[in-house]
Amino acid sequence: MKFSRPILPHVSSLLQKIGGKDSMYRKQPARFLSLLIAGFITILITTNCSILQYKTEIETRHNITTSTSGRIPAEMSLLNTKKVMVALGFGQSNSANFGETKYRPQHESYSYYRGSLYRAEDPLPGADGSRGSVWTRLADLVIESGMYERVVFVTIGIGATSAGCWAEGECRRYLEETLRDLAAHNIRFTHILWHQGEQDNLQGTGHAEYAAQMNRLLAVIRGYGQDAPMYVSLASYQPHDMTRSFMSAEVRLGQSEFINCNSGVLLGPDTDRLVSQNDRYDGVHFSSQGLDSFALLWLNAIRLSAEEVTDK
Repeated sequence: MKFSRPILPHVSSLLQKIGGKDSMYRKQPARFLSLLIAGFITILITTNCSILQYKTEIETRHNITTSTSGRIPAEMSLLNTKKVMVALGFGQSNSANFGETKYRPQHESYSYYRGSLYRAEDPLPGADGSRGSVWTRLADLVIESGMYERVVFVTIGIGATSAGCWAEGECRRYLEETLRDLAAHNIRFTHILWHQGEQDNLQGTGHAEYAAQMNRLLAVIRGYGQDAPMYVSLASYQPHDMTRSFMSAEVRLGQSEFINCNSGVLLGPDTDRLVSQNDRYDGVHFSSQGLDSFALLWLNAIRLSAEEVTDK
């Protein structure tokens, strides 16, 4: 991890004034104290008051939302109350903060980030982008459905990332950082929600390769003791390459094979159905209307699996 701006020159300057038997703090204690205070003020200003608000290398490179300034803190004990949904939302940009409009849930919805809990509002910390997300809208729908009384989201989606990145690249490192942090705080998911596939369409990933990468990803998650059901979206729509189909039958087949061949892996939304101009404000990312529709598809997928378990 690294600070947003270097602070070492400021610290070095202070240490030079402190050192030695003829140092300023011995000869001129009042002047030394004023310089010390001024030095620390300089550090705070030049680092945007972010000594504790550090960014990891991945967060810096992908411009991931890390600021918790202005967010309303909540008690971590809420995670231990009854009827709480704790969900991981991840994948690429449509699982992150790239939606057209921001949203603030009306019900008890929270965002977990680096050992702290906050009232949820877009953009959600931990995920790429600075706009809206599907998760805040989904939280309200879940609570209004009566399935849960509170919802907590952990969001780590990164734009333009492939399944391979999450299975064995830098995205996997980011995922594992998150899973280690959750393990340290004894937090377990009730749901794992995956939306990705557009980048693999652009890359021409075949179905067998896609399914294999997803199997590796699942092994990473299960290796940290997270055994919640994983919901996998059918998603491949990417209209920016005119030389190939906007939807990939290979990626969709890989997603279906992964779902069908693994217990504890369930069908999520089919967002290749949401491709109209009204649904995608820039052709790729969801509009306000699209986000509402996307959230409803998530709710239906989660509710369907819950009903199936109840029936059994």
